[in-house]
Amino acid sequence: MRRILPSLLLISFVASGPHVAADPQVFRAESELVVLHVNVFDERSDAVPELPQTAFRVVDNGQPQEITFFSSEDVPVAAGLIIDNSGSMIARHRMVSAGGLAFITASHPEDELFTIHFNDEVHYGLPDIVEFTNSESLLRAALVKYPAGGRTALYDAVIAGLDHVERASHQKRVLVVLSDGKDNASRHSEEEMF
Repeated sequence: MRRILPSLLLISFVASGPHVAADPQVFRAESELVVLHVNVFDERSDAVPELPQTAFRVVDNGQPQEITFFSSEDVPVAAGLIIDNSGSMIARHRMVSAGGLAFITASHPEDELFTIHFNDEVHYGLPDIVEFTNSESLLRAALVKYPAGGRTALYDAVIAGLDHVERASHQKRVLVVLSDGKDNASRHSEEEMF
């Protein structure tokens, strides 16, 4: 495995039995599923691997909750690299591309990845017909597709990334934002990101 961070999955599942209505063709059920993805780091910001289920306790509104499923397997994620291509990034452009490439090569082979580049506007790095990929060659090309220049539409880029990652098939989703500055070009506000 090449992934750096461990993924811990905690699930609580409660299901009620079938409710039969007047029409015997109808099946109704209720379920409540809570999934918690956890990454643990030590004081040096190093990942702490292989923690047992007993190392965790889940509390909801002061009430302890039973952990009914626990796994520390490396699961694929949907991840977006949101890359600042504003003028202030010109000197850092090569370093950011190298960091993005390191992230891509360390990713799980089944990860769904995409890139968004932003300066005055937001641009998607992958071809229009490709929403997500794990192809290293497509992602390499996406990292260097746009030259740096212009202002910083950070909020617009994060909102676009949040909208895009929602279309992923993987349940675990993350955005990695690489930027050096404050927003000075977005049509959206900081509050709209939340």
